Amino acid sequence: MVVDHILLSTSPGETRVALMFEARLVEVLVERVGAASLVGNIYLGRIATVNKGLDAAFVNFGTGRDGFLALPEARHLDGSTNSGPGDSIGDYLNEGDAVLVQVQRDPVEGKGSKLTANINLAGADLVFRPLQPGVSISRRIENTGDRERLTALVES
Repeated sequence: MVVDHILLSTSPGETRVALMFEARLVEVLVERVGAASLVGNIYLGRIATVNKGLDAAFVNFGTGRDGFLALPEARHLDGSTNSGPGDSIGDYLNEGDAVLVQVQRDPVEGKGSKLTANINLAGADLVFRPLQPGVSISRRIENTGDRERLTALVES
């Protein structure tokens, strides 16, 4: 997909960008001055504490406040992940373990960032998930021929 229009709006303290394709809005980006977002950033963190009651871990990733990593989002550096019911966070992560995490949600109201260990890098056409098998093509690409061409290109 090639964006055919970029709309830009600025006001004191905020910049908005809209990406258009064939007269349809495909993406909106908003950036506020003084509120730099961590969403999408990838960090090598260390497990600060494991909370078995929450089935989650708190990860020190260098921002001053530990992030929250729930069991469904957990993955050890070796790629192992939770395999089913009855598993607990302690089966995969221990205090002091190194873990690669990506910020899913910025910190709010005294709570740390929400983290995932299921890393993904999204581009205009493809989503790269280094720890997961297969190819992910953007949902925005609806043309079957384009999807097959991109899949063949990535798999070659």
